[in-house]
Amino acid sequence: MKEFRLLLEKETTIHAATDLRPVARRLKRSDLRRQQRASATQAEQDLLWAEPSLLSEQQRQRLSERAQAEVKAIQKRLPSIGSPLHPEKFSEGFQIYLKDWKQEMQAARAVLNARHPLEKRYGPESPLDIQTHCILQMMQDGWKKLRHANHAVLQARKELDDLEAQQWVFWRQRKISEAEKRLQQALAQLAEILRYVVEFILYHLGLSSRKPAPLQIPVPMEQEMSRQHYLENRQELLQTLLSEKTRRDWIKNRCREAEQQRARLIDEWHNERQPEKDRAEAHIAALLDVARPPKALPDTVQNTIRDLKQKGQLRQSLDTMTAFNKRDAGAHIPHIPDRSRPINPKYNPEP
Repeated sequence: MKEFRLLLEKETTIHAATDLRPVARRLKRSDLRRQQRASATQAEQDLLWAEPSLLSEQQRQRLSERAQAEVKAIQKRLPSIGSPLHPEKFSEGFQIYLKDWKQEMQAARAVLNARHPLEKRYGPESPLDIQTHCILQMMQDGWKKLRHANHAVLQARKELDDLEAQQWVFWRQRKISEAEKRLQQALAQLAEILRYVVEFILYHLGLSSRKPAPLQIPVPMEQEMSRQHYLENRQELLQTLLSEKTRRDWIKNRCREAEQQRARLIDEWHNERQPEKDRAEAHIAALLDVARPPKALPDTVQNTIRDLKQKGQLRQSLDTMTAFNKRDAGAHIPHIPDRSRPINPKYNPEP
């Protein structure tokens, strides 16, 4: 009985022969599906290289569906990235940070891009000959008035000289007195026109800060003597402006003086603002470091800055970066800014 029981146990442990037919059928179906997929893939590959004009509407549809499916599959694998152009997609705190970051960046750039009023007014420098020509054209009416006034002075003086040369003229003294008055008025008008022309040119070139008073013709009697004294002191200037050649040279020299004075004022203005520009440049570098922390920054500091940005605390983020740079400079290695992002007032990175 003992041997019989052992025989029964041995027989029960022997497995029946495995039926491989279901496995063969599954392998056959799998191989068939693989061949079908390969043929379909090859057909689609052939469609990609085929001439578009030879494709049917159905084939174009298949290619479009495949492209859309591939795009969706790629988008699922990629991390979601927000854009500053659509800040509403960010959290409320990060929107506050982004707004403050842009405002401070714009303010710092405004400091770097600031220009002197003379730079805005005159713009790019032009050759002296062109500046001279422009003033000559602009004052064309003034030259005509100056020539006519000078001609009137010459006529009035000639008339007075003729009267004084005549000995036996009826009412001679009265006519001489009237001619003298006309000469004085002509001299006053000539001086008034000369004054206005000179003051206008100097004011236009920036050599004088006083705006020229408007012309007063005829000249009031109370100003005739002062105008005559003005003309007596500027006889050489009058003769210079009456001649076309010397007038051009005189204006060209004034243009050169104005150009040198403007350049000196602009340089002084920029030199006085240099400390402010240095602070703005350093602030831009700090904003760029907060927006895109350097790779060498420890993970703890990066996480701290990231959390502060999510809470909308830009100032605390800047303070954290500044504190780390100071500690790093004092204890370890001097802070090296990321040279891959040049400090440029026109550089607009994604914060």
